[in-house]
Amino acid sequence: MKRAWGLLLLFEMTVSLAQADGLDYWTNRFPSSTGRPTAVGSGDDLIIAREADLLSVYSSTSGQAWVLGGGYFNGLNGLVGFFVSGLAVGGGKIVAVGSPGLFYRTLIQTYSGGQWQVTRETGAGIRASGRYRQVAYGAGTFVAVGSTFESFTSPVNEALISGDGIGWSARSISGVGVDGYLSGVTYGNGMFVAVGKNGVVLASYDGTNWTSAASGTSATLNCVAGGGGQFIAVGNGVEIRSTDGLDWEPVPAVNLAAISRLVYGGAGYFVGVAPGGMIQSTADGIHWTSHGPFTLQSGPMDLFDVAYFKGSFFAVGTIAILQSGAVALFQMSADLEQDTSSLEIKVTGAPGATGRVQVSTNTTDWQDWKSLDGATGFTNLFDDLSSVSRFYRVVSP
Repeated sequence: MKRAWGLLLLFEMTVSLAQADGLDYWTNRFPSSTGRPTAVGSGDDLIIAREADLLSVYSSTSGQAWVLGGGYFNGLNGLVGFFVSGLAVGGGKIVAVGSPGLFYRTLIQTYSGGQWQVTRETGAGIRASGRYRQVAYGAGTFVAVGSTFESFTSPVNEALISGDGIGWSARSISGVGVDGYLSGVTYGNGMFVAVGKNGVVLASYDGTNWTSAASGTSATLNCVAGGGGQFIAVGNGVEIRSTDGLDWEPVPAVNLAAISRLVYGGAGYFVGVAPGGMIQSTADGIHWTSHGPFTLQSGPMDLFDVAYFKGSFFAVGTIAILQSGAVALFQMSADLEQDTSSLEIKVTGAPGATGRVQVSTNTTDWQDWKSLDGATGFTNLFDDLSSVSRFYRVVSP
């Protein structure tokens, strides 16, 4: 299906395109009358959600039709009580991380070769606290973050580990003490960024070597997301932003809730879930729009995680896999050059989106002008206006 986004040229002023907001429309795709998925992840043409105890898994290749299982049940037995808090998909693998389960084991499970297997186990009855909180995939590497595990003998620092999903290694990091933790991690703009307690921010290009960044805040940061040339990290009413993952500044956020999970998706949107069945979104990183609250007959719907897949956002929680309406794959803005002889057009694309910029002199007959690859994030185009005025639009595919 072809989708189009247009831009009308108005001389002597900056013009921009306002997109219809599919985030105002959400549909519950949950395939059962009971259930509580607590984590969701997407990649490899698959989106998958997991129940708290790892005994149920929901999957979809379209985002609209979800099935219980879908071939992803093998190896799930014997993990009752394990709370899944994060999922990542990539490189032909699915990684699930979480908090203590049966016999105080804290586990990482990886689906590979048609079977789930425990690929990391810490504790096994000797630990009073500790958990893996989130996991991200990028550049062929999985990175999981969490807290230091307390044993009878000495603390075990696994606040940040990375690997290929089968083998894992704890990484040496600074700024996270015995009582500290990392709560969120993302891969975007070509790098990993992890955030946590006391405003800790860490950045890495490979998942192995990490640099501590000055966040400008001592508040706990719950989550982070990156894409479209920027990173946003949020806590309870606190937001910081960076263009390179290393230099951060506070943001005077408007209407920001206590977002617990955040993801970057279509055309520059960041979307997060918050307590009370609330979903929030922002396109400029400053003004946040609330969607919801979403409710059940018994009260507010608990939402735990959010992902982006094939043009829509997905929020999961109690009896819920909420899919947003279609989000614009591209946004366009334009500026006239000072001499008014040329027009600079800036196109922002969703991750992996492809399209074509078309031109017309009458809005009826359109011709292809430029090709777009959304993987680059931003595209700047220039058009000569000395001979004719034109209309512009983006079509996809």
